[in-house]
Amino acid sequence: MLAQSADEGDDARRQTGAPVVVSPAKEYRTIALMPLTSLGSTDEAAGAIQRVLQGELEKILGDKLIAPARLLEHGAHVKIAFGSCEGVVTCIVEVVGGLGFDAFVVGNIAGLGDDQVINLKLIDIRTGHEVRRTSEKAATDEAALVANMRKAAVELVAPELFTGFLEVIARQPGVQIMIDGKAVGMTPLANNKIELQAGRHAIEAGGEALVPFTSMVSIAYGETKQVTIELAQSSVFVGGRTPMRHRWWVWTIAGAGVLTTAVGGYFNYLHVQGVRRIEANARAGDLNATNGPVWFDEQQSQWKSATILYGVGGAFLFSAAVLLSFDLF
Repeated sequence: MLAQSADEGDDARRQTGAPVVVSPAKEYRTIALMPLTSLGSTDEAAGAIQRVLQGELEKILGDKLIAPARLLEHGAHVKIAFGSCEGVVTCIVEVVGGLGFDAFVVGNIAGLGDDQVINLKLIDIRTGHEVRRTSEKAATDEAALVANMRKAAVELVAPELFTGFLEVIARQPGVQIMIDGKAVGMTPLANNKIELQAGRHAIEAGGEALVPFTSMVSIAYGETKQVTIELAQSSVFVGGRTPMRHRWWVWTIAGAGVLTTAVGGYFNYLHVQGVRRIEANARAGDLNATNGPVWFDEQQSQWKSATILYGVGGAFLFSAAVLLSFDLF
């Protein structure tokens, strides 16, 4: 069942664009489990941990797993060789390599009491290099120990199964969801529970006339984490479904038009007052070659300023009116 779920998981990750992790469970024909060495734990406790780990590895590897008991079936010389290696990887590579296996898991139990930790490594016999490693707490509770050993086994030999789930709750349609820079789909999603590798992931969401959403989320192995996405309307978005009357920049244009026209009206008022002054002084006989040209140029300048401001203000108001008229269609 685990092998089948691994295949299904690979298919799901290909569909979402997530990277497919190379699985030692598929790459190697045989993987041997070395007897765990103990640094402070009793043989009985170490044996119990080893049996649980072996059981979880067998669920994933099946007949590919070579258990410690099967290793010793190769003869007394093998047992002696393992004993002399004392957990040294280079030594074990030489011994196991001669038995025709592809890889092996080696580990130790370190610490005392409740602080014991199980350190495990997967070694490729062909290269002698470490493929991956993991560490888990040696829990005294049986259920917790089984869970920890299952996690360790998956992380070592079936990393494609070392996943959690992100459940996306989005109440708005038409929102584009992206995870780690890759598009997942548009809401409503066909499947809002997305399987991801355990670890940190970047989530982005955006839509037409909506304020974008960005967040980082950490997903643990086997965990389902919910993320609720509800985007606010964007008042600065040009285009889309937001009515023009709800956009601040439309009213800014209209306000600029009103203000500019009002200033133009003030200069028009000064112009009228200037014309009246010239006429009044002409009737009184006070208009002469000295003050006449000055007053005339002054009222002409005021009229010119008024017409320019009227034109600019009118253009602003006309633009705002055109934009607001779009709401009628």
